[in-house]
Amino acid sequence: MLLARPCTSAPRHATHSLSPSRAHRSLNGLRRQHVLPGKVILVWAERSETQVEEEKHRAMLRQFRRLCRCTVGEALHYLETAEYDMGAALLARNDDVAWERQQDEKAAAALAQRETREKEQQAQLLARRGEGAAATWWGRCAGGLGRKIEVCCGAA
Repeated sequence: MLLARPCTSAPRHATHSLSPSRAHRSLNGLRRQHVLPGKVILVWAERSETQVEEEKHRAMLRQFRRLCRCTVGEALHYLETAEYDMGAALLARNDDVAWERQQDEKAAAALAQRETREKEQQAQLLARRGEGAAATWWGRCAGGLGRKIEVCCGAA
């Protein structure tokens, strides 16, 4: 739509001059009296089928993102994979999320099992070292100092 500025420099007393609002309407081909300069005029036009389809896809994308709280890329992936069938896209995402949770639980269980095994191994190693340390302490007390074991160890 071409909007022209009305000429405001023409003298008002001239017989051929128009008011700014009339000049605006006549220059733009607007014949209605209720159209005033400075107001927004919406012109309805028919949209092509592709434009209508794109608008539906954008609306579905917004709705999917709002429902799932996901990124644009993730929403596009699920919607395009399901050929913009909202129900199928939501089911696919829920299945994927459930699978990811299951994998996370398996990984957490495996990690906990490994940590438990490591703790048991450390406890066994410390127990072995403790037995060896007691044997070496015993040997040092009995042989190295030449005193009675009770006196050396403070057990007397």
